[in-house]
Order: sequence, then structure tokens, then C-alpha cells
Amino acid sequence: MKPHIREQFTNEMFADLLERWGAESKGWQLSGGSMNLLYEVTINGCDRVMRVTDRSRRTPEAIRAELRWINHLRSCDISVCAPVCSSRGKWLEECGAEQCSFYAAVFERAKGVRVRRADLDRTHMMTLGRLLASLHNASTDYPRTDRMMWDYNFPGLLRLISDDSEIVEALTECEQAIRQLPYTREGFGLVHNDLHMHNYLVDDETIWLFDFDSCVYNWYVGDLACTWYFALSWIAGMDTEIWHKMRLPTLKSLLDGYAPHRELDPIWISQLPLFFRFRALSLYAFLSHRAGPQPDEDTRIRLANARHYAMSDMSPIVTAVM
Repeated sequence: MKPHIREQFTNEMFADLLERWGAESKGWQLSGGSMNLLYEVTINGCDRVMRVTDRSRRTPEAIRAELRWINHLRSCDISVCAPVCSSRGKWLEECGAEQCSFYAAVFERAKGVRVRRADLDRTHMMTLGRLLASLHNASTDYPRTDRMMWDYNFPGLLRLISDDSEIVEALTECEQAIRQLPYTREGFGLVHNDLHMHNYLVDDETIWLFDFDSCVYNWYVGDLACTWYFALSWIAGMDTEIWHKMRLPTLKSLLDGYAPHRELDPIWISQLPLFFRFRALSLYAFLSHRAGPQPDEDTRIRLANARHYAMSDMSPIVTAVM
């Protein structure tokens, strides 16, 4: 959340929201959140997370669509952190004045611990594949909602990186290629779109998934490519040699976990390089913009690696698993 917007969310607004849920703050502790404000709260002795979103980011209809989908996933026995109703029976509450208002939702707190780099072995990647298959199965016949499409923020993305013609050209080529793909029931639907290692916890063998703020309508293979990219980057860190070495094992394990639970046509698998590049380029654009004109040495190395990953051709890797 931009600092000037964050400053407009006052103590009085927060106290008002706490009262609406009958919640207590755990010391006004802000926990993470680059796009939203996240607060740790308790309700009837249970740990919860309050998410506050400013109205310029999301419409109330889009947020309610997100919350309904999470409840649907929970009804399908998928371990997601479900929303919690306010004392007034609302999933979503609004606070503030018309010119400066915020939307708040409260979620269950995930169980378990964060995954470590060493944990991202074949077994864990297969577990992520099974989880994605479950999400996509639950989405296949889910009624259409007011949630955003995959390209809703593409113009803004280009503005972030407008002075880098190579990245702009590559992003535009990917976007145009993706736009030509068929919108089919089996291939396209509502997806998490941000399944990475900071958006779930592991409790024994169960993955508790949260942060559906980025969920959009997208191709299911794009969701797979997203998780492949994040897992590979998390495993490799700043070591490009490890990144190249682990490209095939991570993808193979992810698909081996996915395939027994949901059929994936080879035609869609062949689109993985396109979606991988689009995700990698998008993340590079965001990271480059956030780093500013004078990044420190570590950030410069990370940006150089991210750019290298984004411009890499993943086609030979995908061909090897087909």
C-alpha cells in the first residue's frame, strides 16, 4: 500500500473495524503486506488476520467474489483460510469517508510453519501439484463472478517499465500470444494466481493456502507456470547454476503431482514456456520499479538474475516432460 494512502487509515478506523468483528488487536502489529494492510487480531480467543484494502485497488464486488470463491474451495475440502463474518453478518466491511475509504475482511489464521528452501524437494513439489489440481477441479464448473481477468493490470505493468524497451517488447509479445489462446471450460477459469512460498503454511502433510487477493480468471496452465516460477526461484535464490539445474526436476515433480488428479492436455503443457516468461517478465518489471534508480549491490544482482530468468527459453525443458 502506498505510504500516502496508508497514512489515511487512522487508529479510529482500525478501532471501529475491531468492534465490528468483536476482535482484539495483538498490539497493532502490522504483519507483511505490500498491497494491503494486514493485522493480527483475536476473536473469541482464536487468532485471525484482518486485511484492509483501499478502495482504489479493488471494488467491493471483486472482493466479495474472492471471498465467495474461498468459501466454495473450503466446501470442496481444500485447506484454505476461510473468511470470518463480522458481528453484523458481513464478509466485507467498509470504513472511512467517501473520498478515503477502505474495505476490510477477516480470515482464519493458517496452521503450520513456512516452507524452507530445503523442503522444496520432489515430494513437496508433487504436493503443490496436487493442490493446484484440486483448485482447478473446484473452479471448472464454478459460476462466473465479478473477479478480474488475467490482463486487468497489464497497462499499469507496462508503465512501470516503460523506459526498458526490451522488456516492454517481450511483455507485449507474450500478452498478444496469450490473448490468442482459446477460452475453454477445461483450460480457463478462476485461479489463485500467486501460489508461492509466502502464501501458505505446512502443517504436517497439509498445506494451508491463503492470500487470494491476486485471484483472477486465467488459464490453468498459467497458474501452474506461476508456481513453477516461484518454486524454482525460491530454490535457487541468487545462484543461477542451481536455477538452470533445477528447472526440469521442479517441473516434472509439479506435473507428476498434478496429472493423477486432473487431466492436462499436451497442447496446454506446450504453453508453459509462454506463461512462465510472462510471469517472469511481470515480476521483473515490478521488482525493477520497486528497486528504484539506485539499487544496492544485492538488489542489482537479484535484478540481473530475474532478467536472465525472464528472458530464458523454457521450451526445451517443457519438451523434455512431454
